[in-house]
Formats: sequence, C-alpha cells, structure tokens
Amino acid sequence: MTTTMFFVLLGAATVTMGLMKIVAWLDAPRPVAHRRSRRVVRASRVIDFPCAELALESARHAA
Repeated sequence: MTTTMFFVLLGAATVTMGLMKIVAWLDAPRPVAHRRSRRVVRASRVIDFPCAELALESARHAA
C-alpha cells in the first residue's frame, strides 16, 4: 500500500512538473509576439466647430 502511494505521488509530481514546463513555455515572450505593427496613415477628421456648437445648443434648447 505504501509503495503504491509513493509511486502515485511520484507520478502526480512528474505530471505536474511537465504541465508547469508547458505553462512556462507558453508564457515566455516570443519575438513574433513583439512584432511592430505597420503604421496606418489615417485621414485626420476635420471637426467643424460651428456645426458642433449648433448641435449642442439645439440639444440644450430641446431639453
């Protein structure tokens, strides 16, 4: 009985150690993960302030 329990615990420890190695390998940073994204040139939006002010004022009067 004691011998069986020893080998069961030894097997469980070995499986746990293997799983911990897999988790450590998956958690390690990879050079592929740190790839720099390409810069996307976005067209800047022009905000027309008088229209925005009119919209805010009309919303304030409606409230």
